[in-house]
Amino acid sequence: AEYEELISSKADEMRILQRGARSIGPDSDRTIESLQALARSVEEYALADWRSWETQVAESLKDSVEPVSNDTEEDEKQISETVRLADEIHESMSLMADRRVRKARRRSMCRRKTAVSKIEDELRDLEFQIEEAEAEYADQMRASETLSLLSDVLRAEGSAQSEMQLQKKTAEMSRGKINSIEKLHIWSPACLDESEISICFKDFVKDPSLLVKFADLQKRPIKCVTELVAEHENRIILKSVGAYKYSPSVAAFVKSRMQRLVEETATKNRELSVSDLKRALQTLEWQIGRLELLAKEVQRVVSHYEGVLYRSNNDETYGIRLDMGGKLSVRVILRNSLAHGPLDLIFDGGDTDGGIDISRIRRQLVKNSKPGFGQLSRAIDIIAHMVKRG
Repeated sequence: AEYEELISSKADEMRILQRGARSIGPDSDRTIESLQALARSVEEYALADWRSWETQVAESLKDSVEPVSNDTEEDEKQISETVRLADEIHESMSLMADRRVRKARRRSMCRRKTAVSKIEDELRDLEFQIEEAEAEYADQMRASETLSLLSDVLRAEGSAQSEMQLQKKTAEMSRGKINSIEKLHIWSPACLDESEISICFKDFVKDPSLLVKFADLQKRPIKCVTELVAEHENRIILKSVGAYKYSPSVAAFVKSRMQRLVEETATKNRELSVSDLKRALQTLEWQIGRLELLAKEVQRVVSHYEGVLYRSNNDETYGIRLDMGGKLSVRVILRNSLAHGPLDLIFDGGDTDGGIDISRIRRQLVKNSKPGFGQLSRAIDIIAHMVKRG
């Protein structure tokens, strides 16, 4: 307020001072310095005045302040002592609080140790349970793997059994086909490969057996080789007929015919095509079948009429010599055309010696003994019957 009153009372001087401070010119810096110096002088004057006033006030109040200062010192000492006691009490309380804290901390530590010990025991129990569970799991996994392997084995065994059943059915069907083929044919394959097929005929003549080889199948024409394969030299084994066996003479006759069959087959079938193989096998089957029927018939005639089977030295043909009760002697020449044409019969005696009408017998043979299988037996039966009747 005093400052405002000072400015109001000296307004003109203040305006001049304001304009001087705001003016800009060559003397403006000097003016500002002058003002700053004036301000410092004013500030020093004011401070000196203030200190002088403080000194006067202190001297005037000295007598009154001294007793207050002494009391203040005593109060300060009491306050300091009280503060010291308060610090000590506070320190004691802090120590007591620290002991309680330590006790509480020790109790907490004990509780924590107990809890930790319990947790450790629980952890050990859990670890033991985990180990047992892992061991049980490993056992279960091994058992599962064993069961899986067993299941695979059982499935494989089931598949194998199913496959075996199918193979068994196929084998039975194949066996049935083989049996039917074996019953249809009198031969069996001895060798089957890409270059050669060998067929063995030993259903009727077991030793020596007739072996037919079709060689060089990859080439054309196919070569056919026919031979008799004997396991034992100078012996022939034939399939038994009924309750009796073939006589040695009949066996020799069959062996001779087999040798001739080999020669004829080798001559006719030197070179064959693929389509000729079937025909060649069928022809051999028919010829061996006819030979078997002829051998049976010859054996029957020889055995029943006590005939003699002989071999001619001139042309190596075979014949049967029969003596009909001493009245008539008959010779039957066993030519290749037997059963396909008239019989070649030679009568010894008859019209003059034994009173047997041979012409009548011939007429009866022409009438009743027709060509075909069994022709020899029918002819001999007719001759025997007519000789018996006289």
